[in-house]
Amino acid sequence: IFTVILLGYIKGIVTRKQEKLFATVTFSFLIMMSLISSKLVVYLLPCFPFMIYLTALLLPKVKTNFWVRLSVIVPAVIFIIPITVLFFLLCAGDTMPLTSVTNVSSFIVFPPTAYGSFVKILLCLLPVILAAGGLAALIYVKRDIYRSIKIVSGSLLLVLVTASPALPLLNTMIGLDGGCRKAIELSQQTGGKGEAPVFSFYDFNAGFNLDTYFKKYMKQSGKYTAKEIAAFKMRQLQKEELSTASNVIMFVKTRDFSRDSVLNAAMGRLPQYHFGEFSVVPVYK
Repeated sequence: IFTVILLGYIKGIVTRKQEKLFATVTFSFLIMMSLISSKLVVYLLPCFPFMIYLTALLLPKVKTNFWVRLSVIVPAVIFIIPITVLFFLLCAGDTMPLTSVTNVSSFIVFPPTAYGSFVKILLCLLPVILAAGGLAALIYVKRDIYRSIKIVSGSLLLVLVTASPALPLLNTMIGLDGGCRKAIELSQQTGGKGEAPVFSFYDFNAGFNLDTYFKKYMKQSGKYTAKEIAAFKMRQLQKEELSTASNVIMFVKTRDFSRDSVLNAAMGRLPQYHFGEFSVVPVYK
C-alpha cells in the first residue's frame, strides 16, 4: 500500500480529486496519530479504507517495477517462513526444543472439548495456508502482479477467518480484564494487616485506565458502596517505593521483572498471576 502511494507522489500521478482527498485523509491521520504518546495499533483502523481505496486508484497508473514487485515478494517470503522453520525443527529432532516452539498449549488454554480440538486443528492449518499463498504469489509475481496481490490479500484474509474461532481463548491474553478480576478476588482475601489492600500499578501508562475495569467489577461484586466505587482510583507506585510497599495488589508488565533489577529484587519472589503480558502481584509484608 505505502509503496504504491509513495510511487504515486514521486511520479506525480495523484491528480484526481478523489485521490487527493484519500491522500490528505491518510497522511493527516497518520501525522496526527504519531503526535499522540499513548496509542494502539487498532487506532489506525479508520484510516485503512482510505489507504486501500487510494492504492486501488493509483495501482493501474503505476507501472509494474522493481519496488512494486518487491512489496509483494517480501510478504510472500514472510508467509513461507513459519512452515520452513517448523520443517527444519522437525528435521533437527532431539537437537532442538521443538515442543517448546510448537506447543501452543503453553500460552493458550484449550478446553477439553470438541471446540478445543477444533481450534487446535485450525491453528495448525495457519502456517500451511500462509505457505501456500506465499508460494503462489511468488510464482505469479513476474507474470501477473495483480494476481499476486490478490493471492497475498486472500491468503491473509483466509488466515484471519481460520483463526477467528480461537479469539475467545485469547481474550485472557488481551488487555487487563482478567487481571482485574483476579485482583478483586485477591482483595477479598485477608491481607497481611487485615486491611483492604491498595490497588496499584508500576511503570506503564495504561495503568491509569484500570479504574474503569475495577469500578465495573467492584459494582458487580456487591461488596463496595457506591461512594467507595466513585472514589476509587488506581495508585502508581514509584521505583523508590517498591522495597517498602506493603498490603498492595500491583499490576506490572511481566517482562519488567527481567529488565528492572529493583523490581525483581523487591518482588521477584512473590506470587505472580500472569494475564497476557501483565502480572498481578499481591504484596503482603
